Amino acid sequence: MYFALGFLSAALIAIAIGPAFWRRAVRLTKRRIEAATPVTLSEFRADKDKLRAEFAMALRKRDMRIETVRNQLVARVVELDAARTELAALKSERDEQYGAIEAFRLREDELTSRIRDLERDAVMLAARAREAEDLDEPDMLDAATAVSADALSGDYRADVEDLLTALNIERQRNGYLEEQARMLLARLESRKKAGLKDEAIAMLRDTLAAQTDPESESRVALRKAEARISGAETRLNALLAENGSDMDAAGQAPTQLLAEVFTQNEQEEKICASVTELQDAIAADWTTERFDAETLRERLRDIASDVSLLVYAGDAETEEPVTESLFDRVAKYAGDGAEAEHLPLQTVGMPSGPISDRMAAMRDRLAQ
Repeated sequence: MYFALGFLSAALIAIAIGPAFWRRAVRLTKRRIEAATPVTLSEFRADKDKLRAEFAMALRKRDMRIETVRNQLVARVVELDAARTELAALKSERDEQYGAIEAFRLREDELTSRIRDLERDAVMLAARAREAEDLDEPDMLDAATAVSADALSGDYRADVEDLLTALNIERQRNGYLEEQARMLLARLESRKKAGLKDEAIAMLRDTLAAQTDPESESRVALRKAEARISGAETRLNALLAENGSDMDAAGQAPTQLLAEVFTQNEQEEKICASVTELQDAIAADWTTERFDAETLRERLRDIASDVSLLVYAGDAETEEPVTESLFDRVAKYAGDGAEAEHLPLQTVGMPSGPISDRMAAMRDRLAQ
């Protein structure tokens, strides 16, 4: 019991004295901390308040800047929408202008063609008017200036005066005609560019008509000239062959005609050009989709047929007739285009030598 009473007494004393000790310890600890730190608590609080204020000011400035940027962005968006609207309006206006320009261009083409037609009609009417004037004016002047022998009175002075008057009238007429000619030349010079195209077209049409018409004068004259040239070449080649060859020599091949040589050379050049073109086409289209084997075979067949015709013609020309007398030669080359009856010659067949074998092998290869 005494022990409990002592414990209670000690507890009451500790409770009564403990706060004082606690406050003392706190005060001493605060003094020790204040002595250890360079600033006081009030200064620390002031610094903290200052930092809070600066942070608040920076945050406000940032908010104001964000608001300004947002307003600028809204203004830019509004300007962009306005620019888009204006661009759409400009595009529509541009399309309208393009349509108007195209319409004006079509109208200009129509007017240009109409002007050309009118100019052509004007040229035709002017030509007709000039023809009518040229036909009427000489008749009028001839009727006005005609002085016949019956009109002479026998008085030489009066007759001389009449003749001088007629001469003056004739001079005036010549001056008038010269003036008309100068005006016509000036008019033709001014309209030369406009009528040059029509004249060229007309000339081309006339030329084409003359070329397509087998009975035209130019075609007949051309055929006659070709016949004469061929006859002259034949006689010239015959004379050269007679003078340059030995009459007693046997087995010598006859000289080819100049036209035949030219024809053979042209055929050889044509075949070489065809072969070169075919090689270029094969080299260009070999690895592409445009390569067509069937077309290639047809072209090869055509070239082979041309080569065979040329080879057969050369072999046939190298064969010499067996019998040909001096009378036959004279009758063959005498006169310009004269006809003579030839003696029957020995028939020469188609050669069947190595060339024919080569052509047959070429045809078999092409067929494969």
